[in-house]
Amino acid sequence: FGFNAEYKGFGFSSTFRYLFGGQMYNSTLVDRVENINVAYNVDKRGLLGRWTAVGQNARFKRLGTFTTADDNTSRQELTRATSRFVQDRNELTLGSASIYYDLPKQFTNRLKVQRMKFSLYMNEIFTLSSIEAERGLSYPFARTISGSLSVTF
Repeated sequence: FGFNAEYKGFGFSSTFRYLFGGQMYNSTLVDRVENINVAYNVDKRGLLGRWTAVGQNARFKRLGTFTTADDNTSRQELTRATSRFVQDRNELTLGSASIYYDLPKQFTNRLKVQRMKFSLYMNEIFTLSSIEAERGLSYPFARTISGSLSVTF
């Protein structure tokens, strides 16, 4: 859905996207919180809400390694895919917005043009989501701003 408005040569338009009632496997929690390596920079969620004492109800497993009985080696216990990280996904995204100014006829007539319009565009402005997932980890994420000058002779 979107909105458009125009007043005295100024204009604004926007496009929103929504998603309600979906579900998503939150791999950010698994990769950046649950299966962290404390030797590297970690998410603050990686240190909070972890299991530390017997009988404790915690969101994430304990930190550290365990020793195997078979060969007496220490290694980190990695979390495999589990439904524990499937979360309800509701999102509202402002996908694009543009503003423009259409110059008045008395000004364009002096320049011997029919129409002159300045515009600014922006994409991926914000996302409100029920899931806290990081963007741009496996691929670049960028908000883009562009402008244009349109002249009709």
